[in-house]
Amino acid sequence: GSDNLTDISFYSGQNGSNGLFVRKIDINSSNASGGINISLAGYQGLTGQQISDLIAGNWYFVLKTSENPDGVVRGQITATLKDPDTNDPNYVTDIILNGGVELITIIENKEQTIDISILPHYADNSEVKWESSDTNILTVDQNGVVKGIRIGKAAITVSALDAGGVRKTLNVDVINPDKVSSIDLDAANRYNLLAGGATLQLNTTVLPETALNKTLNYVSSNTQVATVNENGVVTGISAGETTIAITSKDGTDIQVTCTVLVDAVLSEYDRSSWDVACSSEKSSDGGGKMMILGNDPARYWHSMWSPDSPLPHWLVIDMKEIKPVNKIYVSRRSGNTDTRVVIVSASADGINYTPLRTIDFGAGADVFREIVFPTVAAQYIRLDITDSNRKPFANLSIMRVYKIE
Repeated sequence: GSDNLTDISFYSGQNGSNGLFVRKIDINSSNASGGINISLAGYQGLTGQQISDLIAGNWYFVLKTSENPDGVVRGQITATLKDPDTNDPNYVTDIILNGGVELITIIENKEQTIDISILPHYADNSEVKWESSDTNILTVDQNGVVKGIRIGKAAITVSALDAGGVRKTLNVDVINPDKVSSIDLDAANRYNLLAGGATLQLNTTVLPETALNKTLNYVSSNTQVATVNENGVVTGISAGETTIAITSKDGTDIQVTCTVLVDAVLSEYDRSSWDVACSSEKSSDGGGKMMILGNDPARYWHSMWSPDSPLPHWLVIDMKEIKPVNKIYVSRRSGNTDTRVVIVSASADGINYTPLRTIDFGAGADVFREIVFPTVAAQYIRLDITDSNRKPFANLSIMRVYKIE
C-alpha cells in the first residue's frame, strides 16, 4: 500500500539516546522516492546549548508517516556553519561577563566564579585568557575563579585567543565589612586657606559603616607651616604650604590628602570690563545680571518672574581672557534667602566646564560663601542654581574672583 510522509521532527541528543524535542516541520508528501528540501533558516528559538549540540553532531531527525506516526526513519545530523565557498573562520565576536554587569564586589579572602558567555556559541576557538590588573588586590585563574587578596579596586580582563582580538573587562571592588575601604574628605577641605594662628576642622567620613576601627592618623608634611592633632584640627603656624595626610589605623593604610596654605596672599580681579549672560532675568527687580559684578548687596540679579522661569537657573561670567583662579566669592541678595544651591564651574573655552565646588546656603540666613581650590586657568565662570528655598525664585548680588600671588 501507499504511505505519506507527514513531518520531520528534530531532537537534541546523541546517537543511540532519546533526546529533547526541538521542533517539527510538516511535509505532507506522497513521493515514493527522490529528495526533500527542508530548512531551519530564520528559526530563532535555539538556545546556546542547542546550537553547540547541533555543531557537535548531537542532533538527530525522525521521519514520520501516516502509517508510522512514531517515526519510520531516524538519522544523525552533521552541520557546519561555514560558508562552503569561502570557508571563513567563525571568530569570537563578544564576551559577556556576569550577565553584562560592569562592576562586582567580592569579600577579602573569598572566591567567586565569574559567569562567562562566548558569542557566537559556534565560534571555532572559544578559549580565552583571564588576567588581573593588580594581583596584589585580586587574582583570577583560567577557570574564571576570582579571589580577593586585599581591600582595593582592580579589574579582570578576558581575551579571546583567536585572531578576532575581542577583550572584555570587569571591574572588581574587594571589600571587608570589618575594615576601612575608603575615607571621604569633605570637598570644602580638599584645598584650604588658613591664617596664622587660626584653626580648621577637617571633616571626614569613614566607610563602610560596619568597619570595626574607624580611627584615623593625621600627619602634616610641614609642621613649620601648620600642625594637625589627632582629631583632625589644623592650626596655622606660619606662611607656606603643607600637605595633610589622613590614614586609616586598622592596617588597611587607606589614605587621602589635602592641601593647606597659611597666610596666602590673595588679590581680587578687577571685574569692570567683564560680561554676564544668564538663563533669565527680571531686570526691574534688583537691576539685572550685571549687578553681580558690582559690590552693592542691595543690587542684584533675579530670575524671571511673572511669568516664573523654572529651575535650574544659570549665569556665565566672561572674564575676557584666561586667568589663574583660586577663590570665588558668591553672595545672595541682602536680607533674602531664596537661593539655596549653586554649582560653580570654570572653563577656558566656554564649552567644556570643570565643576569646582557646590555651595549650599541651606535654609539659613548666611549672605555669602567662599570657595577655594587649586589654581584653575579659566576665562568663564558658570553659576548653576539648582535649588531654591522659595522655588523657583533665585537671586545673586555679588560674585568676586581671586588669585594667589
